[in-house]
Amino acid sequence: MRFSTWTKSLLCATVIDLASAISVAEEIAPHLGVHVDTVHELMNTTDFESLDATKWAVTFDQPAHVLAAWSPETKMRMFSTLQELLYIEPANNKRANTQAQINAADADIKGREQKVLKEVTDDEQQDKVRCTGTTNCVLCIGAAGAAGVGVIASCSATALGEEALTAAPTAGWSTAVVIATWVACVAKPVAAFLVATGICLKTTT
Repeated sequence: MRFSTWTKSLLCATVIDLASAISVAEEIAPHLGVHVDTVHELMNTTDFESLDATKWAVTFDQPAHVLAAWSPETKMRMFSTLQELLYIEPANNKRANTQAQINAADADIKGREQKVLKEVTDDEQQDKVRCTGTTNCVLCIGAAGAAGVGVIASCSATALGEEALTAAPTAGWSTAVVIATWVACVAKPVAAFLVATGICLKTTT
């Protein structure tokens, strides 16, 4: 999981719509299980290695001591991807009231899903190379990747379904809430994958 395209563009940005950014952060933070300041910290940094992973224990569904031990590389992988998945153009943060808008929200989620699936698949292949030909290590990482991909693939239906149940009939679906609910779902298997591959590399090589 490498530096996101959005992060690179952020470095070149000269104007930031802070009011919109704050409103989105306030809207999504409760669905991620973190404080709004933690969302701001993530969305306004390129120094992912300095972030405190323990603040995201609820989102990642991992013990604090496990997250505290994450390497700079693991934090870079997780947080650069998380930042990209959570980013919402202010103009696109709308409520979906029509079927066309709901379909657009669904397509948005599916596009983000393809990104994270590719990241996990790419990371799996890179980590297998580190196994230096050890069969048990390769199998271990392959199993971790397969488990992660399986859960990620179910998250879009979960996010859209939960928002459909909770959205007021007249207000429509909240784009930010749908994305945050989906990210909260995919963050867990991605974090579990990273933890598992780390264990595979330590114990089977």
